[in-house]
Amino acid sequence: MSVFSRMTMMAKGLWVLLGIVVILTPHGNLSGQTPIWLEWQRVSDTNILADPSLGQADVEEKDFATADFDLDGDIDLICVRKLPYTTFGSRANVLFLNVDGVMTDQTLELAPDLAIPDNSRDVQVGEFNGDLWPDLI
Repeated sequence: MSVFSRMTMMAKGLWVLLGIVVILTPHGNLSGQTPIWLEWQRVSDTNILADPSLGQADVEEKDFATADFDLDGDIDLICVRKLPYTTFGSRANVLFLNVDGVMTDQTLELAPDLAIPDNSRDVQVGEFNGDLWPDLI
């Protein structure tokens, strides 16, 4: 299985999640931020808690950003998904929170608007409104 549950930031490395290799930054890739590599290390066979269709079976176009979305001290993940060759939504976005090393789909509980299919192609994370919580654009 290529989904890993314990994340460590490294200067160089690979991060394999949902069956693909991605390059991530700790707070999106806003102008002036230096991209870093993240590596997930496998510590169990239950590294992701989500609908099975969101795992390795999902091979559609995606973009990712990471931040501590719930301010609990660990890195969480936002995944936006797009159905190729379409203009209107048929893929929902997913908010994965790191809960004791398990990436847990918390979209419906914490960000239900992300579950509305919208064909998002890009996601960025930053602090835009001064409330000290990570914001998505």
